[in-house]
Amino acid sequence: MGYAELIKAVEEEGRKERARILEEAERAASEILESARKEALKKKEALLDKAHIELKDRESEALNSAKAEARKVILSTRYEILKEVFKEAIERIKSLPDDKYGAIIRALFGELERDWKEVVGEERPLVYVAPEDARFLEGVAYEVIPADDVEAGVVFESKDRKYRAENTLEARLERLKPELLVALKRILFEESLQ
Repeated sequence: MGYAELIKAVEEEGRKERARILEEAERAASEILESARKEALKKKEALLDKAHIELKDRESEALNSAKAEARKVILSTRYEILKEVFKEAIERIKSLPDDKYGAIIRALFGELERDWKEVVGEERPLVYVAPEDARFLEGVAYEVIPADDVEAGVVFESKDRKYRAENTLEARLERLKPELLVALKRILFEESLQ
């Protein structure tokens, strides 16, 4: 083999080697690109999943917030209705004939007197009533003081102001409020279902 053939063989071998290296480089580049494409697709899907989850969470938060606000409005409305019902009930009771309304005031006084003796003992309380109701307690064995801040009922207070108890229509209705709210809810829902 002569020198020219040797050079030609080396050049041919070099071209083959270069072609093989280029082919391997292209294959490696193609694999790297494919791997990068797959990784980018995975990241894109992960980001989309995360965004979807965040969107669902935000939707859920917004829905829960709206439900809470609706419950708050409903409860507030129920309390307003009860407040009006209480006010109307007290006004109706106060407009009863004197004999019936007076009997109610005296009954409230009697209940409070019994409770007072059980809790405080024999200490004589100051007795506060609405000015227009004082006449119904004439003749009781306590000092009856007309008070503008007492309505439809009786308030007992110790002389040292340590103890105070009230038995007014408003206080009694207030104690019934949880039961009345349940009844109001039942009435409102039953009527809305019919």
